[in-house]
Amino acid sequence: MKEHTLETKSAAAAAAAARAAAAAAMNAAAKTAETTGRHKHTNITLCSTPQQQQQQQQHQQQQQQQQQQQQQQQQQQQQQTRTATSAFVFGSS
Repeated sequence: MKEHTLETKSAAAAAAAARAAAAAAMNAAAKTAETTGRHKHTNITLCSTPQQQQQQQQHQQQQQQQQQQQQQQQQQQQQQTRTATSAFVFGSS
């Protein structure tokens, strides 16, 4: 009886940890989306020379690459969290 209670408590704790990790990941994704949206709208400028246009394009490409990297990192973190939580809850590795 006590063992069953301990298993139930540890499963509940694991589920709570998974919910907290998911909430943190969602908050981080929302922050990135908000920041990404701001960047996309604030960096549009009118350029008068070809050199300025090229610099602007390079700047936008760099920002897009950074945003993609952030999104990939978040996806990896979310997947690692899900995998670790599953392993903890179901007892597999």
